[in-house]
Amino acid sequence: MRVFNVFIQEEKVLSDFDIFAVVGANKPLQLVDSRVSVKEDGVVVIRFEGVNGSPVVSGIGIRRAPNVSVPKLVVEHFKCNNCDAEIEVPSAQMKLMQTKSTAKYEKKIQELTTQCQLKTKECYEAWMSLTAANEELDKVMMDLDNVTFRTLSQ
Repeated sequence: MRVFNVFIQEEKVLSDFDIFAVVGANKPLQLVDSRVSVKEDGVVVIRFEGVNGSPVVSGIGIRRAPNVSVPKLVVEHFKCNNCDAEIEVPSAQMKLMQTKSTAKYEKKIQELTTQCQLKTKECYEAWMSLTAANEELDKVMMDLDNVTFRTLSQ
């Protein structure tokens, strides 16, 4: 029902993101090791941009990363053929990925996307059927009230 983009410090962190598709209903999403630079004034700006529906956030927790000296990794970007998302991958892992075919993963993504679309359509149709049934029930109840009123008025 809600798909959105998340920007932190004006950098797009999540694109066309659907939390329900990732964690399901009533469960928190935990982004671990998502690192952003904080401005000198200590302010972190988080912006949500609705793609489908309006983003709703119930809470956000932010922790300061421990100061550790980590060797600088060379990072390359891998682009998904299905959703055009760019994924950061360390160069050593990128070389390994380039040697393996990603076709089986892309096929699985396509299958899951199709299943998701079918389930979405099924849910929408069920909702519309329920709405129509409720409207019909309201009409029957109104007719019953009218008959009852007429009977008691005589």
